[in-house]
Amino acid sequence: MGVNFSICLTVRNEVKTLPNLLISLKGFRERGGEICVLDTGSTDGTAELARAFGCKVEEVGSEFLKTLTPEQAHNVNQRFIVDGEEPILKEGDTFFVFSRARNHVAKMASNDMVLGLDADETVTHLDIDRIHEWIEMGFTHLDYIQVFTHDAEGKPEVEFLQCKFYDRRVYHWENFTHEMLIGDGRRGTLDRETFLLEHWQVAEKDRSGYLRGLAVDCFLHPHKDRQCQYFARELFYSGRLMSAKKEFERHLKMKLPPPEYPTTPTHLDSLLFLGNIYGRMGNLGAELDCYKKAQELEPTNRRPVERMAQFYQWHGDKKNAAECALKAAAFPWDEKYGGARAHFSDIINGIINWSLI
Repeated sequence: MGVNFSICLTVRNEVKTLPNLLISLKGFRERGGEICVLDTGSTDGTAELARAFGCKVEEVGSEFLKTLTPEQAHNVNQRFIVDGEEPILKEGDTFFVFSRARNHVAKMASNDMVLGLDADETVTHLDIDRIHEWIEMGFTHLDYIQVFTHDAEGKPEVEFLQCKFYDRRVYHWENFTHEMLIGDGRRGTLDRETFLLEHWQVAEKDRSGYLRGLAVDCFLHPHKDRQCQYFARELFYSGRLMSAKKEFERHLKMKLPPPEYPTTPTHLDSLLFLGNIYGRMGNLGAELDCYKKAQELEPTNRRPVERMAQFYQWHGDKKNAAECALKAAAFPWDEKYGGARAHFSDIINGIINWSLI
């Protein structure tokens, strides 16, 4: 039985991590599996390394890298930056259009069913025959488990459903940054014995490229709720708190579709970020109000109750901290919380123990 899907990667200067991925795909390559690599301007020999492993490689240089004009930079800053915070863009800044690159490398494949991977990942389980059966049954989108972070001993820590296995005739990528698949096909979920992907985190990379791409995307497409929320997060992480506050508030006014995945941004996420911002501003009443609104919005979600427990602990209120912590402890584990499972217990247990001292 042949391999009826291709693996596609977009890379740039990945010579340190790419070998680990390609070695983990040894069985796939031995079965005649196709690996397509789109090199977007590497200077460290990544393209040559990929060819040595038998990959189909195309080098496109800076084709998907966009440079901003003075007018573009000014207009984006004027719309999104408030209270004299640091501008997001300046003339000559660049951002990478991830969606166009992903669509391009998908077209390089010989198969219509493609699996998009990144160079800092490895494949732990890959049952080619079982995946072949899923595709033959007519599934055009296959979800799977990705281990996103590992602990100090290399054991899986945070994992969630990932969604980069799709039929290119049915789905395509959109958005400059934090790209997402758009389409409507037959969807299935692979178990971890059929396919398991692990991401190996490296030292924190410069996030400014994400911020620039999201800023331009939100400027051109202000109706995109997902991009709005991710943009607000990047503003927050970069210390532009008032600009982030404005964008989170804009997100809260949007009508959101049902979340596609547990990690899809929601109004609850924006309320929790806003609470954090109010806390940093010293407006503790508004901070707590955000957490209470989040709880009312999603009463089956633990995070608002957990955040209130932390709030009371930070301000020395043992009674309310313990009460909220005990409520949070009653919630079962759910992957939508996004953190490590051990962390899920440690936070609440720590607050309860503190309240008893």
